[in-house]
Amino acid sequence: MSSKNNWESINENSFVSVKWMFIIVISISLIVQTFAQLLTPSFWLNYQLLAFILATNVGAVILAMMAQHSADKIATKYQSAFTPEFYQGLDAITKVFNGLENQAQAKNQDLNEEIENLGPRLYGFLFSDRPDMEPPKIKVAPAEPYDDDSELFG
Repeated sequence: MSSKNNWESINENSFVSVKWMFIIVISISLIVQTFAQLLTPSFWLNYQLLAFILATNVGAVILAMMAQHSADKIATKYQSAFTPEFYQGLDAITKVFNGLENQAQAKNQDLNEEIENLGPRLYGFLFSDRPDMEPPKIKVAPAEPYDDDSELFG
């Protein structure tokens, strides 16, 4: 799996939405209360309340398990993305940036402005096919003929 796919997979988390939480809790409540209706309770209101309490507790447990499953998936993705190499690279970039910032302050320059100016020049240098970015063509005159090497080693 490429690094880009790892970063994209972190973005693609699926969570149980509030809407689905309500649907699950109400469904469980209806199932449990329907079952409670099939019984012949002596205290009808007490059974209704017990059924509602049971449904909400069962719903809370199921939703907690689903939330833990989502958290486990996120933890796995983050562990694959935020490796020691990632933090070492981030540390190296931070050190370079701090060095640039110190140098800019020593020269009374604004680092952000310098970086903004560097972007187009760097892009032009790396990716442009403009003729002014090509190395100059230098013509060298042919060497004059010589018969003696003594001036070179004398």
